[in-house]
Amino acid sequence: MYHDIRTLNANQLLALDPREVTRIFTPQEILHIFYALDGFWSYDYEAVGLARVGFHAKLNSGNCSDGFFFAEIVLRHPNLRMILAKQMAWRFLERGIPKPDYVIGIPNGAKKLGEDFGNLLDIPLAEMVKEDGKLRLVTKLGEYKRLLFVEDLCTRGTRFIEAGGVVLDAEPTTIIIPEEEVILNRGGLKCIEARGVSCHINAAVVHRINDWAPGPDTCPLCKLGSTPMKPKESDESWRIITTAQAA
Repeated sequence: MYHDIRTLNANQLLALDPREVTRIFTPQEILHIFYALDGFWSYDYEAVGLARVGFHAKLNSGNCSDGFFFAEIVLRHPNLRMILAKQMAWRFLERGIPKPDYVIGIPNGAKKLGEDFGNLLDIPLAEMVKEDGKLRLVTKLGEYKRLLFVEDLCTRGTRFIEAGGVVLDAEPTTIIIPEEEVILNRGGLKCIEARGVSCHINAAVVHRINDWAPGPDTCPLCKLGSTPMKPKESDESWRIITTAQAA
């Protein structure tokens, strides 16, 4: 196994066999995977002085941000998704928490990640789908079953809160494990309040990124004249936002 994953380029990472991964990575190594695969963008403040104000990220919350993780770019590769699932699974086991009865990867971004996580730890998978923009629980859990959520990214815990509410509406006796397994915590939150349950965010990486309410009065990037854009709107929008400030 490589002493430091940061020595690998994108092609080498894409060829990496998950069976070769036998240790927990540092947060810096996990971030390197996103950097190497072009799954992370950050605003270039130095380019502003060269009159290249470009675009900045518009989050699902409507807020503006000067950085964005595009997890799908990494997780679309089965070997990298399994490697990251192993990182999460090992961290879960380290804490000595009893295995839940079910695990759910919150759709759509973490659905397959949750499947990999569950398969690694031999935890049954509960299916949740996203239809017309709303989450729906498919699996009948049964009474008083313990459930763990897995997510790719966390900013303000919006998807976790929604998913927890959907489960409890469908299966009121479900016991939601009071934590969430996450690859990247970009919002800096330590806990999420969901239906009266305080859930700890257990992230492999905490990487705080700024965000502001939209508009020139609250967002310094809007004030500079930079245009907010949803980075995941299309492949073209990701290309635009990541290249707009290039020389």
